[in-house]
Amino acid sequence: MQFTGLLAALLWLVCSNSLAGGPEAPLPPARTVVLAADRWCPVTCDSGSNMPGYAVELAREALALSGRLLEYRVMPWERAVDAARAGRIDGVIGTVTAATPDFVYPQQAIGSNTNVFFVRADDTWRYRGLRSLEGVVVGIANEYSFSPGFDHYAARHRADPARLHVLYSTDPVQQGLTLLRAGRIDAFLDDRTVVNWALRHDQGAPALRESGELNKIPLYIAFSPARGDAPATAAALDQGLEALRASGRLAEILSRYGVRDWIGTAP
Repeated sequence: MQFTGLLAALLWLVCSNSLAGGPEAPLPPARTVVLAADRWCPVTCDSGSNMPGYAVELAREALALSGRLLEYRVMPWERAVDAARAGRIDGVIGTVTAATPDFVYPQQAIGSNTNVFFVRADDTWRYRGLRSLEGVVVGIANEYSFSPGFDHYAARHRADPARLHVLYSTDPVQQGLTLLRAGRIDAFLDDRTVVNWALRHDQGAPALRESGELNKIPLYIAFSPARGDAPATAAALDQGLEALRASGRLAEILSRYGVRDWIGTAP
């Protein structure tokens, strides 16, 4: 039952605080933490779904252990980042440090982001470094960060339709795969787990294949630099994730999405 794991995590958290010695600090007053992302399943999915994304579920249960509520909103990624940076919401789910270096980060990641190029099944092109991108139209989501080298390449060629196609959408992965199958782009760059999730749900669609890995980097929930309580919220998320992992609840949530724990998983 869902609440069994959450109760175990709460008991673990209470016991660990007691063992630390000294009086227990009272729980902070309940507050709603507003986090946003685009649709990037299985990390972040539809807000009204019973499977809103594993990162959303983990954030909700981790923050609940410190008396905080979660409101999750779906919007284009650039809007989510802008809203969080301005302090209109508390943070974003599924970012990397290069994309939002000014945000407040917890110590613990919420996943691992493996960026991979995808092409049509009959395309023989393979990624072998930035020079291999010559003559290839790559589709990427607007305001996504991949690696320092590729980000510089994308910034230099952003206005060149013969090299880059920028996607503006609440569901950039589905948009990118549609354009790839239609031949409007030659390759699509995004996270392996996210793209494979979309491919599994595209029954009957033309086949695609991986054509080279760019890099692998940690994925985070990050909080607004304009919010004074951001460090406390990040610390609460860290403590909650630790409790969920120790109780086994984190593994339960990940299993619903077919995702393995990124800690202790071989690359």
